Amino acid sequence: LRAALAAAEAAWGEHTDIADVRLARLNECTAGGDRGGWSDLVSRVITINSACVWSKEFLRVVMAHEYGHMLAGSPAHSLDRHSVMFYRLARGQRVKPADLAWARVKRERPTILMPNLMPQ
Repeated sequence: LRAALAAAEAAWGEHTDIADVRLARLNECTAGGDRGGWSDLVSRVITINSACVWSKEFLRVVMAHEYGHMLAGSPAHSLDRHSVMFYRLARGQRVKPADLAWARVKRERPTILMPNLMPQ
């Protein structure tokens, strides 16, 4: 988990405080369901679903997604299916320039009202 967290921080190119990263059973981890994790923006804890069998690559995508939520302090998702912040995660997704810009705006102006879906 720590290696995936380090990879997420490198992918975003920025540090944010994470209190803990842990494994816990979140659901049954079915192919059609949410495979990933959960970001608690208040406690600053990222939880990864222990019911899943993780490949190194997909764990890094999920961790980068959850790290993005923590970095921006927001539960928003991207409309770009190639973005690591897209609501449904897949192998090969990456942090996109729009993700970086959105996270920067949310950090600089945390009270700004932004839609739950980021622009592409």
